[in-house]
Amino acid sequence: MNKKINIIGGGIAGLSLAKQLDNIEGLETNLFTLKNNKKDHFIAFWKVDSMKDAYSIKVKSWKKWKIVTNQNEKLFTAFKHDYCVVKKNKWIDLCYKKILKNKNTYIKNEKIDSINSNFFKTYNLRNKDLIFDSRPVQYPKNILLQHFYGKIVKTERDTFDDEVVTLMDFRCDQKKGIHFIYLLPLTKKMALVESTLLSQNTENNKFYSLSIKNYLERFYNLKKFSVVNTEKGIIPMHQLNCKNKQTIGIGIRGGAARPSTGYTFHFIQNQTNKLANQIKFNKKISNDIHSRFNLFMDRVFLRVLKVNKSLAPEIFYKFSLPLSGDEMAKFMIGEASIKLWFRIVYSLPKIIFIKSLIFVIFNVK
Repeated sequence: MNKKINIIGGGIAGLSLAKQLDNIEGLETNLFTLKNNKKDHFIAFWKVDSMKDAYSIKVKSWKKWKIVTNQNEKLFTAFKHDYCVVKKNKWIDLCYKKILKNKNTYIKNEKIDSINSNFFKTYNLRNKDLIFDSRPVQYPKNILLQHFYGKIVKTERDTFDDEVVTLMDFRCDQKKGIHFIYLLPLTKKMALVESTLLSQNTENNKFYSLSIKNYLERFYNLKKFSVVNTEKGIIPMHQLNCKNKQTIGIGIRGGAARPSTGYTFHFIQNQTNKLANQIKFNKKISNDIHSRFNLFMDRVFLRVLKVNKSLAPEIFYKFSLPLSGDEMAKFMIGEASIKLWFRIVYSLPKIIFIKSLIFVIFNVK
């Protein structure tokens, strides 16, 4: 094999792909990246075989999580697929350690702004050389976004149940969009608390901060706490895959984020593993990672949320009713069986989903 692989970007996607390529003989890899110096944050995933590397450096894992509305609460218990978190910078370091052992991977500490004829000439590239692009992408206008701002809070007394993650708690202000609190209990005295919105417009930090403050005071009787750190982000709830003749997108640019959930890390690992195998066995290169069926059903689900924002808490709760913890994990990573899909669909409000299904089939906006 005599191939030259070029990876643009040194974030999770770019480094994950470079790590996956380390055992392919006859392969030369150029990794265009500046040394990672961005702010750290938590990355969530479910424990499955493909996530062994991430699980080996996890911060914490949980077998229980819940979804809460004003009227109801559903507690999940997993026996196989724990809910886990890892720190981004620790994952980046793991990738670098593996990459640096590969003598045929060349790290070029340079930022690439555009990929054009000058780029090919400067780095002596050929048209047949593969270029994988993981740079940030500008999201289309008027799409649904999942945007969040979180604080790692520390208390003086035992406050949190450190055995249960709160995936979604809708008992917060719903005026700005579909709004929930995500609470990750790291210890009984420390937790990541995030205010998360599904809407077309982001809010200022004051809105999220006030939501976190009100939530902790109302449900944990917590008025005093210290803030250890903060984190924020924006994820597209939209099918996104930037394709062109010269490059192959990976990560969010390559459609790794699942539209209905925003979960990305797991799918990046699947995507980069798939691409590495295609390169190794000289197969046609494709970055598609979500099944057509899942993408279709995501479109139906997202249209339901867009048209019925006020019903979102009830919809998420009813969606969860027929699922065990392990079944929910399989659904979230795109591995739900047809039988499981039927159970989920049967549990949801029929009329609004049938209407949305018809609109999506006929591409009605």
